[in-house]
Amino acid sequence: GKALTLQADTFERLCLGQLHETLGPQDNEDPIAHYLQVLADKTGSLIAASAELGVVYGDGPDEYREPMRIYGEKVGVAFQLIDDVIDILSDASGKTPGTDLRAGVPTMPTLLLRASQDPEAKELIEIIDGGLEDDAQLALAVSKLRKHPALEEAYQLARSWAQDAVAALAPLPESPVKEALKVFAEAVVDREQ
Repeated sequence: GKALTLQADTFERLCLGQLHETLGPQDNEDPIAHYLQVLADKTGSLIAASAELGVVYGDGPDEYREPMRIYGEKVGVAFQLIDDVIDILSDASGKTPGTDLRAGVPTMPTLLLRASQDPEAKELIEIIDGGLEDDAQLALAVSKLRKHPALEEAYQLARSWAQDAVAALAPLPESPVKEALKVFAEAVVDREQ
């Protein structure tokens, strides 16, 4: 019963996350908060369910379920946030840098740029909104974004979500499993570009 309820709740969150992503932020809604909620619903909820099911099927104590759920959700969001950063930095991954940027997909660096008031950010948003089908325009946008503080800010945000994931493990007893979960959370944000 526990597992089935958990799966149903997770499926509901996935659907809501997809719906909210498709609809986009509403007029009175902060686009950054909206984006983080979408990541939590779409990716966070899946990893959270996996982590919580581990406790259920491993016959772990019920009081470990909530810390594991929180851990999973925060690791999932951290993973997606670092993915946004890698989109701009990627060279070795075989993916063209700025793939999401070109596709007009909202990512944390671009949301932070849009929220910024500095002239460089405004200029960069104009380049992005002007369309990046042209390879030279894409390269220009990527190189400018790599130098803009918004990228570092997005990276630090990913790190803070990973740190919050580790902090959620506090109620669990010290063990190799807990250590492995900590290492995993840290490895998520230190993925090779």
